[in-house]
Amino acid sequence: MSFKNGQKAVNDLAEQLMDRTSNIVDQHLNSYLSIAHKMNQINADVIQMGLLDVRVRHRKTVGKYFLKQMQAYDLTYIGIRLTTGEGIGGARYDGKTVTIDDWSAKPPKNSYNYATDDQGDRTHVNLISDWNNFNQTWYTEPVKAGKPIWSRIFTYKF
Repeated sequence: MSFKNGQKAVNDLAEQLMDRTSNIVDQHLNSYLSIAHKMNQINADVIQMGLLDVRVRHRKTVGKYFLKQMQAYDLTYIGIRLTTGEGIGGARYDGKTVTIDDWSAKPPKNSYNYATDDQGDRTHVNLISDWNNFNQTWYTEPVKAGKPIWSRIFTYKF
């Protein structure tokens, strides 16, 4: 009887520990994933209010804006892709160094990755490559849905 009571106590304790761990993991994930939603809403609001002009002639300003967001939050990538095929974003490809991606609509050699200083000024070109938004699922899926959605995870090997 004592053995069964001990076994029951251990099982109860193990279940409590698993529940607590599960709750902590859920809270952490909810907090971490909410950053993306908040950043998207902030950026949409800033663009809609006219405080951030994403047109081609303002790319350096937009790049600095995304770089500052990368510095403020632990993000891997944040950027904007326009329906014209152009885009700009802040990237942390190596997990620590923030760079700026800037591309025009039509390949070849239309995508530039820039090293930056702390103010977000472009210091030199790291890489020139071909890029096409129109055949990327993270671009085509929301366009097809006609609204913001979570697309499949996109992995880019730099």
